[in-house]
Amino acid sequence: MLYTPFEDFFTVLGNKQRVKIIQYLDREGSKSVSDICQKLEMEQSAVSHNMRRLLRCHFVEVQRDGKERIYRVNED
Repeated sequence: MLYTPFEDFFTVLGNKQRVKIIQYLDREGSKSVSDICQKLEMEQSAVSHNMRRLLRCHFVEVQRDGKERIYRVNED
């Protein structure tokens, strides 16, 4: 089977946790992984894993603030 970029794109959107993260960031603005974990009651490892997938598909952008990574919805 041939892999397509669309596969990853739709897989990302098919995950309820990732959709919740996108909706939260859209409502609340830029947030750290810690903020996301606390608000959505998710484990840090799960949030970090989901953020990698969201970044790869350009749903979110990241900015470093010291040791923290601050995520926001990619408006483009």
